[in-house]
Amino acid sequence: MLKRRADEGAPTVAPMRSLRHPPAHERPRGPRSSDGFVTRAPAPLAERPYREPWRPPTPPPTRPPWMVLALVTLGCAWLLGFTTHKLATMAKLRGDAPGIAERDMVLDGEFRRFNAFNAEYTLRDPHAAEPEPWRIQLTAAQMLPLRFGDTLRVRCVDDERQCYLRGSVYIDDGNLGFDHGLQRIELAGLAGCVAVLLRRLVRWRLAVRAWRRS
Repeated sequence: MLKRRADEGAPTVAPMRSLRHPPAHERPRGPRSSDGFVTRAPAPLAERPYREPWRPPTPPPTRPPWMVLALVTLGCAWLLGFTTHKLATMAKLRGDAPGIAERDMVLDGEFRRFNAFNAEYTLRDPHAAEPEPWRIQLTAAQMLPLRFGDTLRVRCVDDERQCYLRGSVYIDDGNLGFDHGLQRIELAGLAGCVAVLLRRLVRWRLAVRAWRRS
């Protein structure tokens, strides 16, 4: 800056201040770096704005694999229904449950032989003329006291044209016990499959709710 002296009127130049090293009374107080500039201390952590680190969005929970398990469940349900229906029919044919009345049938002849111990025979109703004969399966031991033309008291299934004695192979005690055991196994399998399906479904829904809240 140029100034004129009042007595001389000549311009004078004001002394330049050092930009690198200001006067001591004007220097800010604080730690210095190697080049002489004042370094400011970093702001305390409490004064800094908090920013959460970026994270990629979490994908939604995947559906549990229940297609194979659902097919197994349906298979167990079908087998259980079939066995239950079979046991109900067996109970009626044995006379343990009402529904099928006894009928008098005449032993007519041999229809076919399975082996030396089992064969299928034809029956006819003496009180009705029917074009198609009835059939009954008997063992060799059951046929010993019987002759063709004898009258038998049997229970018959109309849809199958099949008749049974109480001691027939299809409804004997051994076959009945086996079917009851099979029914229990099928029921346990069905209950287990349904329990696993429900557990997977509940866990998946809870995971979806937690994902939506996050």
